[in-house]
Amino acid sequence: MLRMKTINQGNAADKKPLSPLGQLTEAFCRDVERVIATLEPIHDNKYRRSDDVHTYIISVHAMKSALANVGETELAALAGALEEAGSNGDIDVMLANTPLFLDALRAVVKKITVTDEDEGSVIVDEDHAYLCEKLRVIQTACDAYDKKAAKDALAALRQKTWTRPTKERLGAIDAHLLHGDFEEASAIAGELLG
Repeated sequence: MLRMKTINQGNAADKKPLSPLGQLTEAFCRDVERVIATLEPIHDNKYRRSDDVHTYIISVHAMKSALANVGETELAALAGALEEAGSNGDIDVMLANTPLFLDALRAVVKKITVTDEDEGSVIVDEDHAYLCEKLRVIQTACDAYDKKAAKDALAALRQKTWTRPTKERLGAIDAHLLHGDFEEASAIAGELLG
């Protein structure tokens, strides 16, 4: 799961630069907030304006993809169902399920947003040998541009419990693989291998 650190709003010298993963998470959260701000008034207006349904379909489609990218498959499926309802002009389904969808989006943002004080609060005994083995598989797959093999190794890693920094790095690898950026995914795996 992607995580984001909030940055201390004190003086500029105290600010930490965001990691690439933090930037991805921040962008995801901004997209969610933008979609919520778009969908709420459309929903409150009961989809009466001529372009409401079209805007609704575009917004839930964007969220479907973004949610799938961060591993929120159930919520991505709900977005898909809402997109289909919009395409079919099924206003009743949209009216009934959009508030649940918006609340779930807020919950995802809350879940992936972690303050600095929360860092390190979970203590996990990592299986370092297993981690290294799978990271080498990911690197080899990236060198061969084999997205499926890299994703399979990543999926195997996600079956275990990892510390927050390791999970963040695995999330970054996943995000780069999604966009076909094999070099960056391999580089992050190399950083984790140390």
